[in-house]
Amino acid sequence: MYLPNECVECIIKHFDENDIKTLYSATLVNRNWCKISMIRLWKIPLSSNSSNSTNSPSNSSNTHKIITVLLSFLDKESKEELKILANRFYIPKDTLNLYPKLQRDLKIPLYHLKIPDTPHLFEYPKYIERINFVDLVGLVNKWVNNLLNELLSTSSMSLNFYLYKCLNGWEYIRYITNQTNFRCPFIQFDKKPQEFFKFLLESLFQVLIKYSQIDTLSIINISNTQPLILQLDKYLQNDDINKRLLLNLNSFDFCQTINSRIFMKLSELVRDTITTISIFIIPEGLGVDEGENMDHVISFIKSLRFLKSVSFIGYNNTNATQIILSLQKHSSTLTTLKLTLCTIDDDAIKCLSRWDHLQELIFHQLHFIFNNDLSSTIKSEDKIFPKLKILNYVEYSSKNSLIAWIIQNNGYNLTHLDIHTNIERCIKIFDIISKNCPSLISLTTPITEQRDFTALFSILEHCNQLKRLFIYEFNIININEDVLSSFIEIIPDSLLYLKINKFEFSQIKLGKLKNCKIIFEVLLGRNSLTVKEFFSLNNLSINIGRFK
Repeated sequence: MYLPNECVECIIKHFDENDIKTLYSATLVNRNWCKISMIRLWKIPLSSNSSNSTNSPSNSSNTHKIITVLLSFLDKESKEELKILANRFYIPKDTLNLYPKLQRDLKIPLYHLKIPDTPHLFEYPKYIERINFVDLVGLVNKWVNNLLNELLSTSSMSLNFYLYKCLNGWEYIRYITNQTNFRCPFIQFDKKPQEFFKFLLESLFQVLIKYSQIDTLSIINISNTQPLILQLDKYLQNDDINKRLLLNLNSFDFCQTINSRIFMKLSELVRDTITTISIFIIPEGLGVDEGENMDHVISFIKSLRFLKSVSFIGYNNTNATQIILSLQKHSSTLTTLKLTLCTIDDDAIKCLSRWDHLQELIFHQLHFIFNNDLSSTIKSEDKIFPKLKILNYVEYSSKNSLIAWIIQNNGYNLTHLDIHTNIERCIKIFDIISKNCPSLISLTTPITEQRDFTALFSILEHCNQLKRLFIYEFNIININEDVLSSFIEIIPDSLLYLKINKFEFSQIKLGKLKNCKIIFEVLLGRNSLTVKEFFSLNNLSINIGRFK
């Protein structure tokens, strides 16, 4: 029977975009499935999360093959120039772990780049929506290393000639007489990029510029990505190209060291389209050239008009107050904020307290500097985060903490909590959650000692909408058998998913106490396994309805 394209699209949208194996299988159904699956398959081939391959299912060793496909879309002149530069390719003499040890650069012409001459069935580059400069450089390195390994795997007259010129006499004789395989480690050719590598990156960017209409761009300015940064700067000056390239851009990941000229041009072009940004702080010593000047970043943030999601990833407790204050303009549109490895103070907290549309808040390893008590910093009549639903809070060594304050001030609407805090604070927070979070649906937290485990019981008793519970770092050895049995009895009717360390109870609704006991008595086999021994089993997965 004929299935309309709209139905096929609906089905394929439910596939995880990183599930390359399933997407590849879908391309083999028929022509319609192939076309629709290929669009999704090529959405993120330049991402480190993707293991895309042109001719096979998910296989991380084949990710570099996408480079060959993209190069096939170059014009004839660029292909010829690439071949000329490939014939001048060399391995630097200071390459580590290379055997035999080189006395000078080893010239190894790459005669066969394996770039297809025949046209493809699809214009693959036009489906690419996400470009990550760091990942692209990594894929090019992998592709070049793969070509080298093929060349060096078998000895030849030409290879022997080049080796003779680059090795001392004894090493060369040893290599020839013993027929030692040339051991070539993975080489980062972007560290000191030669003309071939630079032109390769520029050519790939040229293909992406020509075909793609990206929605996510990630440009991290380190020494590895300099050729791509320069290319982007060049194309941004061309109005015809930049309008086509950035027409659909809504997500932008960047670091503070990008040239201010790029930020100025982007603020002109995408101020109305960008809704999501991620800011990465790059430490000194990675080839950057503008230090940590944040003025151009802040100007760019202020130029945006419809910002909804912001992520700030610091380095060594970078002060994030300046960034937070610059976001005040967007307090009515921001729904998601993520802060990682940074410091915030009273001014930042006071500013955050006014963001009344925030729905998701993520604090990872923050350092808080409070000169005053929170009650004096924030007015008591202020309603803190009235629409907040998701809170992800991870701390390890902070003396001050906002977790209890956030939950007490706005626990009623919270539906998802992911908390990692110190032991003493954890017990108090469980009690606060049980009293303030009646709408809680999902809870993720570490449990290490029995007192933490028993403190969790109050949440199970009072949070009647809890559907998902994930406990990790759980030390079963220190838990009393009776306490575990009490835990089984107190599991609420609403719970649909339970995970303890690696043990999953998925798609299961543990209802009445009697049913719980029956299930566990069947599974445990009371004569052979205790509750504690049951939880000590490895890789346990239970699906009620069809036992597994």
